[in-house]
Amino acid sequence: MNTMKATPTAAILLGIVVVLLTLLLAVVPCDAAAQEASGDAAYLRVPVPEEGEERIPRLRARVRHTTVIVLPAGERILDFVAGDSEYWHLTGAANVAYLKPLAEDAATNVALVCESGRIYSFLVHEDGEKPPHLIVRVEAGAEGETPSGAPGFVARSEVSAYREMAAE
Repeated sequence: MNTMKATPTAAILLGIVVVLLTLLLAVVPCDAAAQEASGDAAYLRVPVPEEGEERIPRLRARVRHTTVIVLPAGERILDFVAGDSEYWHLTGAANVAYLKPLAEDAATNVALVCESGRIYSFLVHEDGEKPPHLIVRVEAGAEGETPSGAPGFVARSEVSAYREMAAE
């Protein structure tokens, strides 16, 4: 009878191999998981609404994450307005806005008032469960053009009135 006894050294080596394989499998994501995260969370394309269209995009954000909103290249944001500025931080420059929720389960609206006269509106809520929208790209029409026409300037009094409405 030839019985093979495991020596303490062999048992230790086997244990190390098992631990290393477990760690390797835990660290290397499978393709399906990687595609789900990148396709669902990171990027959202929003078409520029047609004239008269009343569609307001809904965005998901997450505490300790930044949602970047990129408007078409020809736009220049003049005013960044968050309905609830106590629980949302909104900044930016040129055609890019940066949005961060400061509390869990917070919800608000965001308005980006542009030099062209367009106002881009979004409904935003903090969601710790579903993947956040990290990059939101507002795309111009099918031809890829920016909104046509000369810039439409908004009177200071109108912007002030809009700010007061948003503060209520």
